[in-house]
Amino acid sequence: VTDGVFRRTRNPLYVGVSVALCGIALVFSLDWMLILIIPAFVMLHFAVVVREERYLEQKFGDAYRHYKARVPRYFAGN
Repeated sequence: VTDGVFRRTRNPLYVGVSVALCGIALVFSLDWMLILIIPAFVMLHFAVVVREERYLEQKFGDAYRHYKARVPRYFAGN
């Protein structure tokens, strides 16, 4: 899938969950949650995203490499 929200970010689910958790933490004044989001995001990045991208590059080859060059990993805009 390379259109829709995937045209703006390669990982919309991870971005959305992170933003939602930050919003919940801010609304309910959960400072501890804001602090834990950072290591959780780092773990997610290295344990899931990097490995997933390696797999997708092997599976789809140049098509995925072109997609990676066009679309940022997490945040919209280049």
